[in-house]
Amino acid sequence: QDPAHPEYGNIELKFTDNPVELRQWIINDGNGSQTTVVLGGLKVGGNLSNSLFDITKTPSSVNR
Repeated sequence: QDPAHPEYGNIELKFTDNPVELRQWIINDGNGSQTTVVLGGLKVGGNLSNSLFDITKTPSSVNR
């Protein structure tokens, strides 16, 4: 939440205990709407390309 503008909304993150993992987030926007994202069936390990997290690229230019 932006302390200078709490009216913009907030994001609530929910984690499991052991091991600590992000499982859910809830977005409350400035209009009173709420969006909940629940993560499930997580796969641990593996390799992901750093380009997946490069915000300077457009989604269509990212190779998966």
